[in-house]
Amino acid sequence: MPGVAKLIERGAEIGLFVADPPTTSLQRIKALTTDVFTRSHPFDSFDINDLDSVDDAVRELLREELRSPQASDFIIAHVLGVDHCGHKYGPNHIRMATTLRKIDNIIVETANALSSGDLLVVLGDHGMTTTGDHGGDSDDETHAGLMIFSPHRQFPPFPDGLHQIDIVPTLSLLLGLPIPFSNLGVVIESLFPTNLTKQAIALNYEQVRR
Repeated sequence: MPGVAKLIERGAEIGLFVADPPTTSLQRIKALTTDVFTRSHPFDSFDINDLDSVDDAVRELLREELRSPQASDFIIAHVLGVDHCGHKYGPNHIRMATTLRKIDNIIVETANALSSGDLLVVLGDHGMTTTGDHGGDSDDETHAGLMIFSPHRQFPPFPDGLHQIDIVPTLSLLLGLPIPFSNLGVVIESLFPTNLTKQAIALNYEQVRR
């Protein structure tokens, strides 16, 4: 993914985190959201033979949203081509390379549209096996990629042992929102300015202790 490689040169940080099984998409998405959206644009998404329609629609909506003077404070875009391609062809098929190039372009377009205070978080909701499947608890299924990028900012390396549930308290505090009551995740310290790191850790501690 050459576009992501260039973003790394510009300060993006990449790593792996671990998702709790079962490694199926619906549970992953529900765990990261509150079920309430100001706006939503759902698409039919269960045809694994269609690698492009959802991703193309998401790409166009992202372009519109990021160009809008009233863009949302928080945007979630869920692309499906890689998941469908894994199920249909497996991770080593030529169609996977084509699909990943498209995702690479979407990531770069989004990164280039960001303002200086914006944060881009790119993450997989789960991994996949050598046959393109997921749902179990093998390392291939529970380990997924994570990338963060913000214009004009360098991020330190991620710590070892990141978990998918760590995204929730981290994004909550970065958005100025309370951490959800039932959260068990730990804030990712490297995403906070140095002068706010101790405060973020303290708020996370108090929330988990309750």
